[in-house]
Amino acid sequence: MKILVIDTCTLQSAVGLVDKGKVIAEKYAQEGISHSEQLFEHIPQLLQKAGWNPYDLEMIAVTHGPGSFTGLRIGIAAAKGIAFALNLPLVGVSSLEALHLNKRVPPAITVPLLDAKRGEMYGRLKDEEMVLSPETWKQEIEKISGKKILLGSGALVYADFFHAELKDCTIPSEDCHTPFVSSIAHLAERDLARNPIPDEVMPHYLRISDAEIGLQKKKKLSIHP
Repeated sequence: MKILVIDTCTLQSAVGLVDKGKVIAEKYAQEGISHSEQLFEHIPQLLQKAGWNPYDLEMIAVTHGPGSFTGLRIGIAAAKGIAFALNLPLVGVSSLEALHLNKRVPPAITVPLLDAKRGEMYGRLKDEEMVLSPETWKQEIEKISGKKILLGSGALVYADFFHAELKDCTIPSEDCHTPFVSSIAHLAERDLARNPIPDEVMPHYLRISDAEIGLQKKKKLSIHP
């Protein structure tokens, strides 16, 4: 199945083409380049490189979060537009579940963690996705016996803390801390097989945005001047 993959959940976004589980072409954007700019520049480039035209595509796969609020909205909107224009199924994939697939070295347990700012991290543990402080993540991870592999921007930002506080903990140095295009495509194919008529893709934030927090504070002040 020929799949266009879009990932804008982190600062380093990605676009890729996958066919029968093989990555045909992919492009990871440099930090600082806007998601919308790189998406509409890179997709035609990748199609040309692969020798595909848009009507060769059979599915669109997009990460629906958690991650950057603005990035997710841009990626999902672009994916919806392309899927609608080409009349293709659109499947949303958890960024944390995709990241979890990046590096699995049994019997070690892989824990994906994404920096959520404000001193918190998005993470996935035993199929449950949560947003917690580094200290609380440490407590949750300590409950798991054996070796642990921590992946993602959260693991990198708080690497010193985890190395100091956790035993049997490894944070790889190689480039495996953003979801791989191949991992996203694999999950999308799996989910489409389970549900041939996919649900509408909506952003999965896990928490409210800073703007919403500010609005709530303003409402409280207006009620209690």
